Amino acid sequence: MRHNVLKFFNFFHHQAFKSPLILIVDDNPVDRELIGQILKKEYRCVTSENGQDSVAKALALKPNLILMDCHMPKMNGMEACQELSRHEATKHIPVIFLTGNDVAENVFGCFDTTARLYLTKPIIPRLLRDKIAQTLAGHAPNNRAI
Repeated sequence: MRHNVLKFFNFFHHQAFKSPLILIVDDNPVDRELIGQILKKEYRCVTSENGQDSVAKALALKPNLILMDCHMPKMNGMEACQELSRHEATKHIPVIFLTGNDVAENVFGCFDTTARLYLTKPIIPRLLRDKIAQTLAGHAPNNRAI
């Protein structure tokens, strides 16, 4: 009996208190690693190197938030975001674009999707952590470039 109670408690504790899952999508392995290092203390992170793979991972894992680069092979970030919005299981997942491209037409193109925010590189760790926390808490305004 005691064993079952402890087993239930451990399961409940793990499910109730596990940290949010972030899907990091970037074709640059250095950026994926850097973002993962910045976020690993507060979040569980999985990575993807292109938009096509990110859609498959999002459908399978249903992350709490997706950090997405805009320009990637196979399927760019804007196409992946549009594809995610077509699926009932993923259309509610907030997407933050994190990219080195701050050309106005790309910023506006990203906001034609369901993205919540558009952050530019170089990555500022505190800003990234703050914007993720705000987005997950539901306080981040939709369609804002920073």
